[in-house]
This record gives sequence, C-alpha cells and structure tokens, in this order.
Amino acid sequence: MTAEVEPEPVALLRARKPADELLALEHGHRATALDEVQRSGQASRAGPDDKNILTRQGHRAYPCAYDLPFVEASAVATLRPRGGGARRAIDVIGALTRSDLKVRYGRGRLSTIKWLLDPFAAVGVYLLLVAFVLDRQGYAIGLSIACAVVPFQLVMMTIINALRAVDLRRSVITNMAFDKSLIPVASVCSEAVGFSACFVLLALLMAAYGVAPTPWILMLPAVVGATLFFALACAFPSALIGLWMPELIPFIMSAARATYFLAPGLIALRSVYGHTHDLLIVNPLTGLFEGFRDALLYGQAPQWWELAVPIAFGALMIAAIYPLWRREAPHFAKVL
Repeated sequence: MTAEVEPEPVALLRARKPADELLALEHGHRATALDEVQRSGQASRAGPDDKNILTRQGHRAYPCAYDLPFVEASAVATLRPRGGGARRAIDVIGALTRSDLKVRYGRGRLSTIKWLLDPFAAVGVYLLLVAFVLDRQGYAIGLSIACAVVPFQLVMMTIINALRAVDLRRSVITNMAFDKSLIPVASVCSEAVGFSACFVLLALLMAAYGVAPTPWILMLPAVVGATLFFALACAFPSALIGLWMPELIPFIMSAARATYFLAPGLIALRSVYGHTHDLLIVNPLTGLFEGFRDALLYGQAPQWWELAVPIAFGALMIAAIYPLWRREAPHFAKVL
C-alpha cells in the first residue's frame, strides 16, 4: 500500500508501521514488544540486532535508539496510508472496538451465544420485577418494558465503558499517536454491537404479544440514531470523569442506573398525568423510550420532541465538553 511520510509528535521509542499500530490497539491495548524492551531496560541500548525483536503476532517491532519516552517531531516520522484522516480514524475505531468485544465476549462459538443472551438477561430482571413484585397488568407489558430497557442499556453500558476507556488504553495512549477523540466513539461502537442483538429480543416479544409491525416501524432507525448520538454525548464527560476522578466511578454508575426510574421505564408516559407528565418530557430518556414504543408497540409516528429533546441534550453536552476534551487530550499520558 502506498504511503506518505508525515512528521508528527508522538510518544514512541521506535519507528512504526500502520499495521503495527492497529495490532497494538487490537491486541490487549499494548504496544507489545516495545513495552517489553522498555521494561527490560534495553531502550537505551538499542542497536542493529534489535530489528530482530518480534511482537507476539510475529511482526518486527523495529525499536530505535531513543532514551526519552517522548521525542520531538523532527525525530520521528509516522506512516499514514493515503486516503486521509477519515480512513485512519475508521481503522483505529475498528481496532479498538474489536479489542473491547474480544474482552467482553471472548473468542469462539460461545461468544455469539453470550452476545445473544445478554439482552434477555437485562430485560428479564425488569420483567420479573413487574410480574412478581409490582404485579402490573397492561397491554403487551413485556414489550413496553423492553422498549425502555433496550435504549437505556445502550446509554448505560456506553457510560460504563467510557468511564474506564482511557485508563484501560494507557499503554496505547502513552506510546502511540492517534486522535484521542476516537476513544469515546469506540466505546459507543462496542456497545452498539451488543445493542444490535436486542432487535432479536424485540422481534420475539412482538410475536409473543401478537403486535404486528406497521409502516411506522421504518422510523425506528431515526430513533436508534438519536439513541446512539445521546450515548456518544454521554461518553465524553464519562471518560474525563473516569480519568480525573476514578474514585467517583461507582457513584456515577449508580446515578446513571437511577435515571431509568426518573423516566417512564416501567410505566409508559401515556399512563402518567398532570404535572409529572410534563416534567418527564424534559428527561431525554423519555423521548428515547417513547420513540421505541411508538415505532414498535403503538404503531404510530414518533412525536417530534421524542427525537428533538435527546438530540438537543446531546448537542449541548458535546458543545460544552468537546473543547475541554481537545484541550486535555494531549496531556492524557501525563495523568496516566
């Protein structure tokens, strides 16, 4: 593949190839052989024979004779494939996402089974709560709850993933040059893969309750898009909090779970009246829950606010947090 040389300040002790970067991103979030050279104290004695050092995947590590962990732009040149930053960004997101999925679901055939069963386990807890604790009755109550749990799980799991995303990739951040803004994006992509299995659950529940799909089901991609955008907006502040204040991670996770009960999750919005109904509309999760119910359960078009409110909240969060992220991202290695 034709490549062009572009000088760039990086946190590396060796010259690299794009393939080496992606291997390091994907396999354990580590710069493999480079880490081993540094830990063994060989970085300051690198010589011609070091070209024979191999990564665990069988690729040459190509260490260079640099003593400092951070080198100037004039000292290192990184290779970028032609096609611009978009292609590189897609490759990096793909590598980070694959790494997350391998950690979560493992390898082999059982990983597919776990991927399919996770949504059933998540929704099953709420179904048991409604059936045996609250003793609620209603039209397609299981499908109604699933329409709330499915988007909430995507947002919730993205927050949990992002809280530890920067710390889990500390070796990659300190040893490689890539756009740190892709870390929250990779968190969303990882959770979106698990989220896709939920459509099997929704289809089965529609069949079990005899709910026939209507043409308004074609609006479901718009609701899913709003959910992904809101999850991405939540990922940026979550990643910063997890980096700066890791002791608050349990509290943030508990607070995020509690937001489910501040939205019409167990009880549909149409069953809530008065001032409480008006207040629930302000919650961005309400629009996501009701959007799924409109497209799948009620067979009607989602109302405009069901998409506008979560998108507006997401846009405001990104507008407030992203400049801070861009300012602090170059200093992540110092914090780690």
